[in-house]
Amino acid sequence: LNKHEGRGGWKIEDYAGAGRSNYKFTVSGVVTPPAINSTTYTFGTATYLVQEVALTGGSGTIIASLWSGTPPATPSGSGNLTKANTGVGDATIAFSNFEGVPGNPFWNAATSKLDFANYLSYNSLATPDYVFIQLGVNDVFGLTSDQSVVDFTVTAFAQLDSIIAAIKAAMPSAKIAVAASPVGANQDAFGTSYGCGQTAWRYRRNLVTYNKQLYAHYASKEAQSIYVLGSGVGVDTENNFPTTVKAINSHNSKTEDAQSNGVHPDKPGYDQISDGLFPFMKAI
Repeated sequence: LNKHEGRGGWKIEDYAGAGRSNYKFTVSGVVTPPAINSTTYTFGTATYLVQEVALTGGSGTIIASLWSGTPPATPSGSGNLTKANTGVGDATIAFSNFEGVPGNPFWNAATSKLDFANYLSYNSLATPDYVFIQLGVNDVFGLTSDQSVVDFTVTAFAQLDSIIAAIKAAMPSAKIAVAASPVGANQDAFGTSYGCGQTAWRYRRNLVTYNKQLYAHYASKEAQSIYVLGSGVGVDTENNFPTTVKAINSHNSKTEDAQSNGVHPDKPGYDQISDGLFPFMKAI
């Protein structure tokens, strides 16, 4: 019901070009359609995650992203997809054609460029009055210094500008808001989500540095109907991130509610992001 084009793990560069490769299977005989962004299927030496399902009477297409393994250099031919996890969907699905397709929904493969007019037409969408872009989390997540974040934004903001320019070319009257992201949960959550892969303090520092650069870069562009929106700063990072019951430490059987997701808020947290989006639409 919440229509968006967010994709797990995607970065600014993915939306500035063709994006990560997806794969389209022309299928038939489907009884139970697979769940989007949940069910995985294997074919050959690769496993694919379902991203889009377009079926009528069990026939149509399934578009999937690469989950693991190595796909063919030039996808083609027919065969059977075999379900690889417990997600919703048939155990096997027969396909008659297999081909690679650009993963970025805004990319026009025929012209090799960003084409938002084509995107609106393909999806039968009316021209929007507002466009919200919230990117940067995956880009800066693993960086290890303030300077590396600043250096990254030089290239990244040029790419972000190119995305915005393509949007404006297709819908010149739209108001575009580049939204800052919340800075993340505590170390309990980061330990649960990422082990030793990243610490809460370094990630928070990365995102604060990134958001500061974001505010500065877009601060003077309101005359072009381009705005920077601090919607993420309204998220309660202490209370509005997912939690789980766990032992307070390895030597004590007492339990507590501990944060369990370092980056993604729970529903109240996402509602707080919307608390920044809605008044923006009312005011601008």
